Amino acid sequence: MKSLSKGELLGVGLMMFSIFFGAGNLIFPPALGQAAGESVVPAMAGFLITGVGLPLMGIAAIAMQGGKYIEFISRMTRPAFATALLVILYLTIGPMFAVPRTGAVSFEIGIRPFLTEDTMTIGQAIYTALFFGATYWLALNPSKLIDRVGKMLTPVLLAFLVLMFLRAFGAPLGDIMPATGSYVESAFAQGFQDGYQTMDLLASLSIGTIVVNAIRMRGMTDNKSVSKICIISGFITVALMTLVYGSLAYIGATSASVLGHAENGGQLLAGAVSIFFGPAGNLLVAFIIALACLTTSCGMISGMAWYFNKISNNRVSYVRLVQAGT
Repeated sequence: MKSLSKGELLGVGLMMFSIFFGAGNLIFPPALGQAAGESVVPAMAGFLITGVGLPLMGIAAIAMQGGKYIEFISRMTRPAFATALLVILYLTIGPMFAVPRTGAVSFEIGIRPFLTEDTMTIGQAIYTALFFGATYWLALNPSKLIDRVGKMLTPVLLAFLVLMFLRAFGAPLGDIMPATGSYVESAFAQGFQDGYQTMDLLASLSIGTIVVNAIRMRGMTDNKSVSKICIISGFITVALMTLVYGSLAYIGATSASVLGHAENGGQLLAGAVSIFFGPAGNLLVAFIIALACLTTSCGMISGMAWYFNKISNNRVSYVRLVQAGT
């Protein structure tokens, strides 16, 4: 029986992390940290349950079904309802909402600060073409997602994040201020609610399918082995997401005394990195947000294309669906 090496297992975990870690995952924790202030620990505890724990349970559920969740859902309810539900879900986390958001957010936070009003339109057109062209290339061959995303892009993304976090913990922005708003009385409950905003619980359905298919394309056919690999990789993902979310929340918690209360996590992060690294900080933010959004975008497009290819009984090819989605 074929098995994955430790390096390949790590690659699956890194791929899973990078697909989960998109635009919302990057900007929500700093905003939470700034608003929660001294209550950041209970707020993050609630956030991690819904933003990390529930998606892991979704991945595990898909893995334990051997990736055949469509048949499983159809047995639990009427097939027509199951199909309608999944179509709406895949369109929402795919081309109708989440995927366009990855391109828009990465441009607004990472690229827009470098452009003037005269070059804004052409700059956005060029960036959008490059971003979704890269999405198309990455999603085109699902058997190579582990290599392209897990082993190539994710280490680069993590390297940029580690650089930012080392600076943040080595020389904090300022003091942690008192909590504001609903975090004053119910920090845990508010954090628990905030975790849903990442949309990772919904995305776990698509990501679980991508991971199962990528593992099977590596020659793994036994359902029990596939499930075990998914769950182990899921714990790698959980560990990384917990460290990253906690660090981002810490940046937010120490920012209010210096930056004031920002309108959103994107502005907060850009301001913090600008203080940490000066003008070069804008470039760092641009690389981080672009890589985070790109890996999520290709994962969502791949999952959407796989699902519609399956329900069409291969009448519409995977490649054509990827083209339509991007």
